[in-house]
Amino acid sequence: MRPYLIAHRGLANAPENTLPSFEMAIREGIDGFELDVQQTKDAKIVVMHSGSVNLTTDGRGLIKFMTAEEVRSLDAGIKFGWKGIKVPFLEEVLDKFGNSLIEIEIKHGSRFYPNIEERVLKTVKDRKMLEQVKFISFDITAIHKILRLENKAITGLAVIGRPEWYLKILKNLGITWIHVNYRVVGNLEGIHKEGIMVSAGIVNDERIISKMIDIGVDEITSDYPDKLSKFRSGERFTSWT
Repeated sequence: MRPYLIAHRGLANAPENTLPSFEMAIREGIDGFELDVQQTKDAKIVVMHSGSVNLTTDGRGLIKFMTAEEVRSLDAGIKFGWKGIKVPFLEEVLDKFGNSLIEIEIKHGSRFYPNIEERVLKTVKDRKMLEQVKFISFDITAIHKILRLENKAITGLAVIGRPEWYLKILKNLGITWIHVNYRVVGNLEGIHKEGIMVSAGIVNDERIISKMIDIGVDEITSDYPDKLSKFRSGERFTSWT
């Protein structure tokens, strides 16, 4: 089976983590996209990579201390040469792209955003999208909490090192995916034997995409979904199971 083909924050040439970016990525024929979530002062889940609005909007401040209305008043396209693009709510993305695979990266767990795991999970479950969504994070406590709340959730731990270093903790917690930098990917036989699937990112070179496929990774993420789509065979995947 070919690997899942996932766009990193949507399409690189569009405002990242926005509805137009995700839509343009899906048009390339890949399986889905990854997004990042943050939580506002009034407990709304918004889609943005950074906890600060400074990097990708015309505003300033930390999302944690802003209301949803304040975040929505900003332009999320202006830093990318676009205008009039809103910061999306997670629910908007799920409603619009219910037939695509979506990876939700929880950037900070409850220690920073109280009860964010419950809110993200509820937003997904209310739409009956557990099979379409994978919950990922560098914060292992956030992923562990998701699994405690819903043992059927598909989860992935994002790490810096080699995948085999984390086998024991993945098995102990019931996490089935590991997300690594493609540069550390080697022989995956032992990883796969333990039932762990490997996501390699962020791969923007077609030669390396081909190499990852030959190695046998289970997913490839890229900023350029048009490059990924060249390696798609068969229909789009619409479920992680």
